[in-house]
Amino acid sequence: MGQLSAGERLLFYRKYYYLPSTAQIALELGLTERAVEGRLYRLKRQLRKLPGGDERS
Repeated sequence: MGQLSAGERLLFYRKYYYLPSTAQIALELGLTERAVEGRLYRLKRQLRKLPGGDERS
């Protein structure tokens, strides 16, 4: 997680620790739900490539 930017870590924790809906996150960040989903998808894919991550694509 240390290799992620502060914004990426915040998004990850916001979604998977605090568990708000994607719609709520989008509203707070001023983004569309689709944009939030895209960021989360890319973030999870990036995390899988880090040591200790799940190697699936």
